[in-house]
Amino acid sequence: MDRRSQRTRRAIYEAFSGLLAKKKYSQITVQEILDAADIGRSTFYAHFSAKEDLLREICDELFGHIFYYAPPLSPDAGGEAENLRLLLEHILNHMARDGKMIRGILASESSGYFLQCFKEYMDQFTDRYILRGRQGELGRVDPDFFKNHISSSFIEAVRWWFGQGQRTAPRTLAEEYADLILPILPWQQKGRAGE
Repeated sequence: MDRRSQRTRRAIYEAFSGLLAKKKYSQITVQEILDAADIGRSTFYAHFSAKEDLLREICDELFGHIFYYAPPLSPDAGGEAENLRLLLEHILNHMARDGKMIRGILASESSGYFLQCFKEYMDQFTDRYILRGRQGELGRVDPDFFKNHISSSFIEAVRWWFGQGQRTAPRTLAEEYADLILPILPWQQKGRAGE
């Protein structure tokens, strides 16, 4: 994508997020997005077929960037707890940067799609960085249930965080969430038993 197209899309994203901060998603018209972005109708439709496509693309771009550009991890097993904290902090820092837009989406009736998209990416994150092929070590716990628990509880933590105005620093929230999650991981309990 060329720079002009990138600038246009950024203007549309910013206009849309600014409108979401002021009013409900259903009340936002394409014309208002055009006016706020200072673009023509044909320019908008060259990039998006509808307002719903804009929301989908914003969610996919946001989560794609957050979850696929994770920091490098420590290779030693003793660093697993710190790795989890760093990864969670990475997610929260990115969400904080897009806080205005996310608050607008969470406060709207369009939050359902946003949360569904967040859940899909968080499930992949849980598989890749927490379970890491160790489903057999969960004992009687169904791996899908476990993954749902981890993903859903983190999403609710993020909703709480935005609801309270992000007063907690991303690092602090990441540490607190990791402190709650690590004790339920069977492989973490085995590691502590061997200390």
